[in-house]
Amino acid sequence: MMRTASLIVITGLGFVSASQAIVLYSPPVARAGRAMDCVVSNVGSVPMAIQIEVIADSGQSVGGSGTTLAPGEATRGGIAAGGILGNNDMGYCKITAVGKRRDVRALLCLGTTSGGCETVAGEAH
Repeated sequence: MMRTASLIVITGLGFVSASQAIVLYSPPVARAGRAMDCVVSNVGSVPMAIQIEVIADSGQSVGGSGTTLAPGEATRGGIAAGGILGNNDMGYCKITAVGKRRDVRALLCLGTTSGGCETVAGEAH
């Protein structure tokens, strides 16, 4: 009889089996001291637990948040203008979600002087 092992991942979302966890990464961006946000939306039909992380060019997580998004809901999380982001002031978004890959969309944007969000990197994959 063949046995299979199941991997359990401990994240900000609690205990999640590896088969349930979706991890998306945005392209990296040089932010020139501006605020940096990871924008995530749930385009599916059921609630989705998500964890947002900003990863510095050093590979360290320098900011993040977690929440549950209702269907059709979006949120953003990141670091403020002037926040520490490593030697080259570069970083990217890492999004961990529980659900189906087709039901989550994410992108990285930089803050504008009016408090808006200028998209500078394509969709996270």
